[in-house]
Amino acid sequence: MPYSMTGFAQVIQSKPWGEISCELRSVNHRYLDISFKLARDVRVIETDIRQTIKTQVNRGKLDCVISVNLSESSDGVVEINHEYLGALLAANGEVFQKMGVAAEEKASTFLAWPGVIAQNSQLPESFNADILSLLSETIEQLQIRRLKEGDSLAKIMGERLSAMEIIAKDCQANYSEYLELHLNKLRDKVSQLKTDVDESRLEQELVILSQKADISEELDRLIIHIKSVRKALKSEKPSGRRLDFLMQELNREANTLGSKAIHLELSQASVELKVLIEQVREQVQNIE
Repeated sequence: MPYSMTGFAQVIQSKPWGEISCELRSVNHRYLDISFKLARDVRVIETDIRQTIKTQVNRGKLDCVISVNLSESSDGVVEINHEYLGALLAANGEVFQKMGVAAEEKASTFLAWPGVIAQNSQLPESFNADILSLLSETIEQLQIRRLKEGDSLAKIMGERLSAMEIIAKDCQANYSEYLELHLNKLRDKVSQLKTDVDESRLEQELVILSQKADISEELDRLIIHIKSVRKALKSEKPSGRRLDFLMQELNREANTLGSKAIHLELSQASVELKVLIEQVREQVQNIE
C-alpha cells in the first residue's frame, strides 16, 4: 500500500536523567524537505538525525522537533557560566556608554539569559543513542499513520479507477454502433444534396473518416494506464511521481477521446473520465 505524505507522531520517553520528546509532522511536498527545531544538546547530531529520517521517509515537507528536559541535580547547586556572564555585563556597559542613559538591569534578567546558568546535570554517555532511538520510534509511529492514510487514499482512488474502467469498456462495446450511426447520418446528408455523387468516392471518404474517428487505441491505452495505476498503488516502492505521470497520460487519452467523439455518449464519456482523473490526481498529490 502507498504511504501518504501527511502524518503526525509524537513520542515522549522518561529516562533516569530526564525526559526527551520527539515530534514529527509531515505534509505533501515535491521532494523531501526537513526542518529542525532541536534542543541545544541535540544539535550536534543533526546530521545523524537527518540521515535516519532519510532512510525511512522519501518525500514530504517534514518538521522535526526534539526537546530535552534534564533532571535537576540533587545537591541544589546552581552553576553560573562566569565567562559568558562577564561578556553580557560588558556588553550592557557598552550600551550604557553609547546611550548615555543608565540601563538598570536586575540580576534575574542576566540569569534568565540562555547559557548563563549551566546545566546542573551531566549528559549521560547514552544520550545520543537515546535520542536516535527515540527518533526511530517516532518515525515508526509516523509511518504507521502515513500508511493508514495511504490505504484510505488507495481505496478512494480504486473506486475512481473502477468507474473509469467501466466507462472505457462501455465505449469499446458500443463504438461500432456509434460509428454506424455516424456514417448513416453522413450518407443521409449527402443523399439530400441536389447533385450527383460518385458512390465509390463517397465510400472512400467515409472509410477515411472512420479511420480518423477510430478511438480503439485511445481506449486500449486508457485501460492499460488504469492497470498501471493499480500496479503502482500496490508497489512497495514510492510511487507518487509515477502516479503523477500516469495521471497526465490518462488525461491525454481522455482529451483525445473527446476530440474524436462522433456521438454524444462519447463526448459525455470523455468529460466523465476527465472528472474522475482529476479526482484521482488530487489524491495522488498526497502519495509519497
